Amino acid sequence: MTADTTEASPPHDDRPLDRHQPRARHLAALSWRRGLAISFAIVFIVEALIMGAFAVLHIEFSIWTEAFIDSTVLALGAGVLAWFLVVRPLGTELTRERAVITDTQARLHTELDRRDQDARIQRAFEWASDEDGVLDVVRRSTRTILPQHHVELWMADSSRSHLRRAGFDDGTPEDGCHIASPRECVAVQQGHMLQFPSSEDLDACPRLRNIRGESDRSAVCVPVTVLGESVGVLHALGPNQTRVPIDTTTRLQTISSSAGNRLSLLRALADSQLQASVDYLTGLLNRRSLRNEASGIAASGRPYAVLMLDLDHFKRLNDSHGHDIGDRALRVFADTLSTSTTDDMVSGRWGGEEFVVLIPAAGTSSAVAAAEAVRHGLAGALRSGAVPAFTVSIGVADSTQAPTFDEVLNLADDALFRAKQIGRDRVVTADELTAPVDADLYAV
Repeated sequence: MTADTTEASPPHDDRPLDRHQPRARHLAALSWRRGLAISFAIVFIVEALIMGAFAVLHIEFSIWTEAFIDSTVLALGAGVLAWFLVVRPLGTELTRERAVITDTQARLHTELDRRDQDARIQRAFEWASDEDGVLDVVRRSTRTILPQHHVELWMADSSRSHLRRAGFDDGTPEDGCHIASPRECVAVQQGHMLQFPSSEDLDACPRLRNIRGESDRSAVCVPVTVLGESVGVLHALGPNQTRVPIDTTTRLQTISSSAGNRLSLLRALADSQLQASVDYLTGLLNRRSLRNEASGIAASGRPYAVLMLDLDHFKRLNDSHGHDIGDRALRVFADTLSTSTTDDMVSGRWGGEEFVVLIPAAGTSSAVAAAEAVRHGLAGALRSGAVPAFTVSIGVADSTQAPTFDEVLNLADDALFRAKQIGRDRVVTADELTAPVDADLYAV
């Protein structure tokens, strides 16, 4: 017994009567010959018997009586002839046609049911809004068509060089086939669906014999492909010596293809949304995303605080050490923001060397503590010497000081300007803006 590599069911015969036509013509000709022979024989025998009886009994009839007897005999012969030539062949043909129609209707109903199920599965994939939803569709659809099998889905990571088990089946990870990369799966290597009726077959997949649990089992392996490239594999493990019908394997291929397409589309959308919402250099949120986050926080009615941060003498650093060092400094500071702030804080690059941090449910005092944590975190990050030393000035304001986000941000920006004026590398709050500024202090 060898691995079954059939990918689809053969097409149905669109001309079901063609193969029966020679036999039908032979039977029709035979019926005609037999009917004529029997009819003539019956007419001849009956006529001979009547004439013989008349002669023996010396019975004489009138011409009308003889005509009646002859017509009766001829009608009997014609009836027999009609039976063999018309009624019997027509009944046989009708019975055969009825059988063909019944079979065709059954195949059409089966095909319609299959197409209806495929359409339902396709709609379910289209309505899945995330990867968990796609995996749930795969789990429910495969269990419908393969209730006795253990099904698992392995999908490649973003590099498409490593596989991870999707884990939507109830079985333990040790039950399934362990493969680290797509190329380790023989179905992926062959590029099409493979069916192994038994793990003990000589040409069965070697990994079937290494699965914990039962030593003998069957398997159907369907590659998940997108644009001709394998991105995963769908494994269905079943009882030993089980051969899955062709129409079922065809539906498995449809499910795996739909799952791969939907997952790839969701990942592409997620990547595009991520690229549209983050700053390409630092990986932090960009200005538009920060505004969206601020609008959501302000609409919730919760208090919030804003930090406006600016790297000190950044133009001098760029001019002295080059733009590559300047970009590296921006990335170092972005990492500092990520490590120095908590998960509920929202950090982003506002533009150039300016950054903004939104702190929900916070006032000026807690915001100052967060700003100092960033300032001291930057000093610690620069000890490695990866970039020349630089500092940051920070302005702080909160939602109790202005009614809108833009106004709160302007207050934080004014506080940042004051921090630049009085020496940089410090935190200034909007409350301090009323204090006078010495004209001899540093310029921006």
